[in-house]
Amino acid sequence: DWIREYPDGRSVTEMEMYYAAMKDDETRAKNKAFFYLRDPAFLKHVPKEHIAKFVDQNEESKQRLREFKDRLIEEFPDKVFNNYPCKWGGVVDGVPTVTGLEEFGKRVTSDLWGAICEHFGIEKRDDRPVEIVEEEDETVAFEQREMERHRSFIGLKASRFVGRTELLAQFDAYITGGDDQDGSLPLVAVGKPGAGKSALLAKVCYDHMRKHPSDLLVPVFIGITPQSPQLIVLLRCLCRSLLDSLGSDDSLRTSVDDLRAQFYDLLERCGTQQRVIVVIDAVNQMTTDNRAHSMQWLPRKLPKGCKLIVSTLEGDTHDALVSRDPKPPLVLVGPLSEEEKREIVVRTLEHYRKKLDDRKNNDQLGLLTKKSDAASPLFLAVACEELRLFGVFERVTDFIGSLPEETQELMQTVFLRLERNEGEDLVREALSLVECARGGLPEDDLLRILRQKMEHLNRAEWARVYRALEFLLRPIDEAARNTLVDFFHRQVSKSVRDRYLGSEDTITALHRMLMRYFLSCARESCKGGSYLWKPNQPRPYRDVVYHALQCNDVKAVLSALCNVVFVEMKLSQGLGDELLRDYDLALARGSNELLHEYSSFVRANLQLLTRFPALSIQTALNVPTAESNLEQDAKTIWKEMEADLRPPVVLLQKSRSYAGSAMLGGGKMTDGEESIDISSTRFRGSSGIVASDDILRTVTVENENVVLGEAVRGFRDLITSVALCSNGTLLAAIQDGTVCVVRNGAIVATSRVSDSNVISMDVTDSGIVALGLRSRKVVLTTVDELTRGETVTASNTEHQGPISAIAISRDGTRVVSGDFYQLSYSRDTYSSAIVYSVENNSLKQQGKLTYTQTVVTPQGPEHRTIQAHYNGVHALAWHPNGSQVASGGGDFVIRLWNTEDEIELLGVLNGHTRRITALEYSPSGKFIVSGSEDSTAIVWHSETLAALGTIAGSFGVMRGVGVSETNEGEPLHVFTASGSTVSVWSFARSRDANAPVSESAITAAASCGARVVYGTKDGSLYEQTMKQGKKSSVSGQKLLSGGEMVAGVVVSPDISLAVYSSGKAVVAGGAEGNFRARSSASTGGSRSVQDISAVLGIREGDGKLQQIIVGDMCGSVRSYSADLRQQWSVSDGHVSRSGVFSLCTDQDNHVYAGFGNGSVASVNESGFTWIAGMTYEAALAIAARHGVVARCGTAVEAYVDGSWAWSQVLGEPASPVFAAEITPRSNRLIVVTQSKDVFVFDPRTGTREASMAFAYPSLGELLSCASFNFEANKLYLSLGYGSGRAAWLRIVEREEPEIPSIYQA
Repeated sequence: DWIREYPDGRSVTEMEMYYAAMKDDETRAKNKAFFYLRDPAFLKHVPKEHIAKFVDQNEESKQRLREFKDRLIEEFPDKVFNNYPCKWGGVVDGVPTVTGLEEFGKRVTSDLWGAICEHFGIEKRDDRPVEIVEEEDETVAFEQREMERHRSFIGLKASRFVGRTELLAQFDAYITGGDDQDGSLPLVAVGKPGAGKSALLAKVCYDHMRKHPSDLLVPVFIGITPQSPQLIVLLRCLCRSLLDSLGSDDSLRTSVDDLRAQFYDLLERCGTQQRVIVVIDAVNQMTTDNRAHSMQWLPRKLPKGCKLIVSTLEGDTHDALVSRDPKPPLVLVGPLSEEEKREIVVRTLEHYRKKLDDRKNNDQLGLLTKKSDAASPLFLAVACEELRLFGVFERVTDFIGSLPEETQELMQTVFLRLERNEGEDLVREALSLVECARGGLPEDDLLRILRQKMEHLNRAEWARVYRALEFLLRPIDEAARNTLVDFFHRQVSKSVRDRYLGSEDTITALHRMLMRYFLSCARESCKGGSYLWKPNQPRPYRDVVYHALQCNDVKAVLSALCNVVFVEMKLSQGLGDELLRDYDLALARGSNELLHEYSSFVRANLQLLTRFPALSIQTALNVPTAESNLEQDAKTIWKEMEADLRPPVVLLQKSRSYAGSAMLGGGKMTDGEESIDISSTRFRGSSGIVASDDILRTVTVENENVVLGEAVRGFRDLITSVALCSNGTLLAAIQDGTVCVVRNGAIVATSRVSDSNVISMDVTDSGIVALGLRSRKVVLTTVDELTRGETVTASNTEHQGPISAIAISRDGTRVVSGDFYQLSYSRDTYSSAIVYSVENNSLKQQGKLTYTQTVVTPQGPEHRTIQAHYNGVHALAWHPNGSQVASGGGDFVIRLWNTEDEIELLGVLNGHTRRITALEYSPSGKFIVSGSEDSTAIVWHSETLAALGTIAGSFGVMRGVGVSETNEGEPLHVFTASGSTVSVWSFARSRDANAPVSESAITAAASCGARVVYGTKDGSLYEQTMKQGKKSSVSGQKLLSGGEMVAGVVVSPDISLAVYSSGKAVVAGGAEGNFRARSSASTGGSRSVQDISAVLGIREGDGKLQQIIVGDMCGSVRSYSADLRQQWSVSDGHVSRSGVFSLCTDQDNHVYAGFGNGSVASVNESGFTWIAGMTYEAALAIAARHGVVARCGTAVEAYVDGSWAWSQVLGEPASPVFAAEITPRSNRLIVVTQSKDVFVFDPRTGTREASMAFAYPSLGELLSCASFNFEANKLYLSLGYGSGRAAWLRIVEREEPEIPSIYQA
C-alpha cells in the first residue's frame, strides 16, 4: 500500500532505503542504518567523458537527489557521513575508478562495529574491536588441541567437495575391506601439486564418519598447524588419539624411536576393539628432522583391524614408500575430468551468487576449463577468485581469455593485482616475511614487523591484503587469540620465493629482521648493556635461534643457547624438543666449547628441567664440576637477579671434573650426507654393531678412533634389535617378523619367527640365540638354525607385555627376559623379569626377579613381593660368572640380582634421571656401564656399587654402551652410541671433593651448631665441622670405634653419644649405658629385647644435653637423662606390633612419635596423646612446629590446629620420605625423600613451593640426614651415604613467607 502513496518518479534505490530505514513500522531499521554521501568536489577532477558514470545528467533527477539527501541529514544527523573525501582514480580495465577512500573505510568499519557492540552489549574500544574468546582450558593437552584442528578441517574442505566418485569408491573399498595382503598394508595416494589430495582425503574422512560412526578415525592434515610438519608432533598426536580411545592415561614416550614403537603397539591394542582408520595427508610437507622423509616411522604392515592412508607428492617420500617390500597399494589422484572441472567452477562461483555463461555462442565456462592447468583444483580455485573480484560484466569473456594457462603464472597475476591495489612495498614485505618465518606468523607479530618500515600501516589496509589472500592461507583457528598467517599450498610458497626472494642477501636480511623482532619480544635491556630474558609467548623462544642461524649471527646464537635464563624460559614454554634441536643445529655449524657444555647440561637434566623449568639456574649452580663456565654464568645471572629470586640451595662440595673421561674419537652414522639416529646397538669388547632404521654397520676401535664399516642394506623393514657373535656374524631382527644373518657385509639368510616380530635379542659366543617377541613369548635357537632359513617357534611365558629386553649368559645356560607392561588405567605399573635355565635346548622357568617390601598395615606388618621395575624392564645383562644379572627399568634405577640358588636383590644403583636403555658388564665383571635417556653413561663398581665416573658429553638417548679393561683390571675405554654418533672415551675415575667420612656406610647423623657427628654401620663415630669463610669448607676426625651398627646419634657441645641398635649407648671418650627395653605384656609379649629404631636428643637453651628420647621396634618410647639414666618409659598395646619409626620435637621441646602403622602421638611421662590414627604406611618422618604436625610416608600429611588439613603424594612413582623438618625462621616444611629429592611446602596450606633434586650417584644410597642452624638465616642439611661419604646442602631462608622458585640441591 505504501508504494501507491509514495511520490511518483522516485528511484528504486530511494524506495529501498525508505522501506528499510525510514518507514515508521516494525520493519524499520533506523538504529542500524548508516548513510555515506560523497563530497561533490570530487566531480571537478573527473574527465567529462566519464562524468555520466557518477552523476545523473537530468536536472529533475538531480533535484530529487538533493531533496532526499537533505531529508537523510535532517532525520539521521548522527548516522550520515556527509561529504566523505575521495579522489579520481583513472580508468582501470576500462572502468572509471575512485581512490582515496581510507577515511570512508575507517568510518564504515567504526559504524558497523559500534552497531554490533550495541546489539550484543559489548563495550566498544576505540583502538580495535575487542577479542571475544573463551578461556582456554589449560588441562587440555597440546596433542588434543592439535587433533581438534585436524577434525575441524574435514568439515571445512568436505563441504564444497565435488566429483571424484571413482577415487572415493577406491578408498572406501580399502577401508571396509579385509586384512588380506593389500588390506594389511598402508594405502598411498599420490598426485601432482594442486591436484586436490587434501580435499579428497577430507571427503573420505567425512563420508566414513557419517557411514561408520563406531569406527575410530584419526585424521592428520600436515600443514594446517605450525607444529604438524614435525615428526615428533605427528607421532605424539597419533598416540594421544589412540590412548584417548582406549580410555588410558598412559604417558607418551619421549623419543621418536620410542613413539614409533608406541604407535604400533597402540594400533595393535585399538585394532582388537574397533576398526581403526588413520589418515595422514601431505607427508611430503614434513620437516626432514629424524629422517621423517625416509618413511621408516610408518608401519610396513598393519595390525589386524587397522587401516592407514597417506598422501604425498612425487619426490623422496613417494620414492621411499613405493620402494617398500611388499609394495603398498597406490591410488593416483590424477587430473579432473571435464565434467568435474565445470562442476567445481559452477559450485565455487555459486557461493558468491555469480555464474559463467555456458551457451555455445559464449561458452565462458568452457573457455576457463580448457586452460592448461584447469585440471588442477588449485588453478580453478585461484581463477574463480580472480573472476569473483572482476567487476566489468561486459568484459568477462575477455578477462577469462587473458588469464594465464598455468598455476604459477596465475599466482603471479594475483600478486600483481595485490601490488596494484594495495601497494607493492606492503605486499612484497608481508608475503616475504610470511614465507621466511617458520610456520607463518601470528597476525599481530606480522603487523608489528611491517610497521618498523611502514609506520602508518593500519589494520584496515592490512585487512584488504589478508582478505585477498585468505583462500590461499591456512584455515583460521577459531579458538586462537591471534590469527596465524601462513600459506597452505606449497605452490604459493614457491610463487612467493620466485617473485620476491631471488637473492641470498634478501633472504638473510629478512631472517635478521625476524630475529631482531623476536629478540625484542623475549628480552629487555639492563644496566651495563646486558640483557634479561623475560617471560613471553612461546613463539619468540621457538624461533629466535632458528632465524639467528639462518642469518649466520653466531653472537645471537650463543647469547641465547649459552644463557641459563633462556634455557629456563624456553623449557617453561614446553619447548624442550625445540631446545635440543637448536643445540643440534648450532653444533652442526661448528664446534664451540661453551655451546657443547650447555648442550650436555640440558640433555643430562632435561627430564627434571622439563617438569620444573625454574630449577634451571639452581641446577647450573650445582653442576658437579667446580668452576665450570656454566656455573660461573649461573653465578653472574644469580647476582643480577638476586633481588627477585629466593636464594638457592647450594651443594657445598663438588668434584673437580664433571666426567672423569674425555672423548677420544667418534663416528657418525650417515645415509649419504645425512646423519641418522642410531636405533639399536651392541658392543662386545672393542667392537660392536649399530643399526639405524634399515641400515647396519660394524664398529671397531683402532688407535682410540671409531671406525664404522660399510653400510649393509637390503633389509625389508626397520631393524628392531641387533646382536654380534665373536666370529663376526651379525644378527638383525626386523620389524616384519624376520631375523637376518649377516656375514662379510651381506645378508646370507633370513628366518621367520612363527608368532610375532622380534624386539630384543642376545647371542653367546657359541652361537646360542635368545629372542624376545612382541607377543610376550621368547625363542631359543642357534645361529646355525637361522642360517638355514628355518622358521623358529616361540615359547609361551608368564609375561604380561612385549619382551622389551632379553639376555643370555655367556655359557648359554641361563636366560633372563623382561617386559614392558602398562595397564590402561595405571600410569605406573610394575614390569616383570623372568629367569630361565636352559635344559635340552629348551627354557625352564627358574623364577622372577622380585624383592620383598614390608608395609605396616592396621593388622600388622605385611610382606609384599615387588616385581623388578616400574614402567618396564628395558635393559638386562649377565655377569660373566653367569649367576649375577643386572636389570634397568623405566623407574631410572639399576638393580643387581643373585640368581645362583634363590633369587636375591643385591643392591640398587641410583644416578640416572631418565629411563635405563643399555647395560653391559666389563670382561671381568668387575664393572658395569649403564646408559640412559638422560644422555649419560655411568661406570659402576659391581661389588661396592659405587659410581666411578660419568660420561656426559653425548647427544640423545644412549642406545648402547660398553666398557673395556686394562691388564690391571681397571676401566680403560667406555663406548657409547647416542644420537647419530658412536664414541670411544678414555676413562678416569671422577675426582670427588666429598672425601669419605669413613670406610663404612653412614647410618645415623646429628648436629650441634656447625658440628655434625655421624654414626656408621661398623659402629664408629666421626665428626665434621663446617668452617665459614669466603668459601665454606669441612674438616673432621674420628671420635669412637665400635663393633655394631649405630642406630642413632645424640650431640651437644660437650657430648657425642652413639646409640647402637642393640640398645647399647656409648659416649665418645666417656660413659656407657643400656637403652634396652625388657619384655612385658604391653610391649611385645615373648620379645625380650627390641632393636632401637629412633633416637632424639633434646638440648637446653644453652645447648647442653637435657634429655635423650629413644624409640624401639616394640613401640615403646623412653626418656634418659644426660648421664644415661632412665627417667620414664611409656608404651601402648595397640602399637605393640608396630615400632617407633620417627621422633621429633616442636619449638617448646614437646616430643612427638611416629609409628610403623602410621599413628602419630605426642609423648611424655604420662603416656601417648594420639593425634593421628593408623594408615597403610609407616610414619617414616615427622616434624612439628607452631601448631603443625606433619606425617610423612610416601605422602605428606599435615595436622594443623587440631585437625588434618592436607595431603600430597610425592612423585611418580611415589618415593618414601627419608627426613622432614619445619624451618624455624621461614616456617617452611622441608622434606627429603629416599629418591634424593627435596620438597618445600607451606605447612599450613600444603602449597608445594619448591622441588629440588640432588642425585649424585658416586655417593651411593642415602642412609642418614641431619639438619642444623648455626647461622641466623641458613638451614644446613648433612646427608650420609652408603659409600661412607657425606654431602652438605645449604638452604637460605627469608622471614617473609613468599613463594620461592623451584631450585635444585
